[in-house]
Amino acid sequence: STDNRYWEQWIAKHEGDIQDVITAKNIVLELHNLENDIPTYRKYESWEKLNKQIASAQQSKVKLFSGTASYSQLGWIMTAAASLVLVITTFLAIEYTDLLPRPVSDVEQQKVTAILTSSTKFGQQKVITLDSGTRITLNANSSVTYHDGWIFQDTVQVALEGEAFFDVVPRSADEGPVFQVKTSDGNIHVLGTRFVVSTWDQKTKVVLEEGQVAIERKGNPRSVKKTLLQPDELAEFSQSHSDILIKNVNANIYTSWTKGLFVFERAPLPVVADRIEKIFGKEVQIADQELITEHVSGAVENDNLEVLLSALSQTLQISVEQDQDTIIFRDDVVNGLLKSNTN
Repeated sequence: STDNRYWEQWIAKHEGDIQDVITAKNIVLELHNLENDIPTYRKYESWEKLNKQIASAQQSKVKLFSGTASYSQLGWIMTAAASLVLVITTFLAIEYTDLLPRPVSDVEQQKVTAILTSSTKFGQQKVITLDSGTRITLNANSSVTYHDGWIFQDTVQVALEGEAFFDVVPRSADEGPVFQVKTSDGNIHVLGTRFVVSTWDQKTKVVLEEGQVAIERKGNPRSVKKTLLQPDELAEFSQSHSDILIKNVNANIYTSWTKGLFVFERAPLPVVADRIEKIFGKEVQIADQELITEHVSGAVENDNLEVLLSALSQTLQISVEQDQDTIIFRDDVVNGLLKSNTN
């Protein structure tokens, strides 16, 4: 390489000083290798130290050479190089000492908290209780990530993928950290309340059952405004839309799954089918277009797919077929007419 040729030429011209040149070369190469491993802020600190030591060495050189005009130019360079080697060696010693691991105090150890992730499979629910007493009910096919311990945190932040119900212990702003749910679309801020959050279908839905939450859509921090949500309101927002849509709903319908129920209130059959896909991981097909306009009302246990399908079949007078991971809804009336016509 260019660096190697440079040093080889130097050695060839100054054979008498070969040992000093080799030493200087090795130190410079070591500095180059060490540079990539040192954090930026350490480099600035060490550079200031080096500058001070070089300035001190230069003052010493002036006094040393003021009465030695008989030295040749090469001798002056080698003496200066020796001084620089001393400074660089000191620099390396300082950096090595600074980079050594230091004992961690008990206070610092308490500040280190583990990041935990809890997940559920299709058809499964899980309850997580945080140190503060806040309870998170995680729905099927979902995951939540949080820190284990919040004593040193100003904000309790939980990242969600899927659907979860949050029962946050009430507290005032000066009593402890603010609770925050983070999704890919934004943040939900709360001091104490009960609400459900869903992140399915590339958007975030928040339904408030009790208390008050502030919603902050992801975007330019300077232009983002927090939107307050009241009980029995649903907020929907995503990265692809600039607005937060809010509408009045019956919160009990959206939180009924935490009580072991599917509750529908004039829900279109495609909405019911979509819910089955997300909770149980089955593909649902509606074979007949006439069923698209059918609506479902009622309540049924949500921990048993067979019971749910049986209830749908009896309520809508439809046939339900299962083929491995696929569920097919068929209209019995339409299929009956087709059979009679073919006969």
